[in-house]
Amino acid sequence: MRTNPQLSHALLAKLCHDTAERYKAMETDARKLCEGGAQRAGVGAYVLAHVRYKQLYFLGMAYALIGLDRVQSDPSNLGYGLRNLYTAKELFDKASMAANKFVESARSLVFVDNLTILHGLNDCQAACDDAIGRAKKENDTVYFRPIPDLPDALPDRMSNLSAEPFADIQQSSVWTVAAVQGLDPSKAPKLFLGRVPETVDCCPTS
Repeated sequence: MRTNPQLSHALLAKLCHDTAERYKAMETDARKLCEGGAQRAGVGAYVLAHVRYKQLYFLGMAYALIGLDRVQSDPSNLGYGLRNLYTAKELFDKASMAANKFVESARSLVFVDNLTILHGLNDCQAACDDAIGRAKKENDTVYFRPIPDLPDALPDRMSNLSAEPFADIQQSSVWTVAAVQGLDPSKAPKLFLGRVPETVDCCPTS
């Protein structure tokens, strides 16, 4: 924001709010993946944990940005700023628990850089703690603004994303039979979750 005057706390909060709502909308589809046997349940738990972690993370970011905007804009906003920052901190705490569950559910499916994920959340929590500490000190010694029970309502969602139709792949006369089958999910071999056996070539696609 220091180098781009077009960016603001409010604008970024709108984008984070939109992203959180998009992840929330994915929960229904993610739950459907948990049905239909142990393999699908494993994949479903992984996707659902990812969706919940991301939703909490972006909600926390939205409230943190609104809180920072409040405490930096006017001393009369310190109380509301602190409430928003406290809310962000609570959401980041919940996101950390959800991220740990996500990492655990991913162990048998895919590599996840858990250090980057958890360190990133720790950085968010530390930034909130720092902002809360400075704002609280200023409020407790100078302005004495009351802290409301509830945070601000998040600003309306804003997105720079738009849906694009996915065009069907047209077969070419120069494709081999193997190439055609490679795009047919029904021709794919049955893959199993967990460690790949040492006697199996990795990774078959058709």
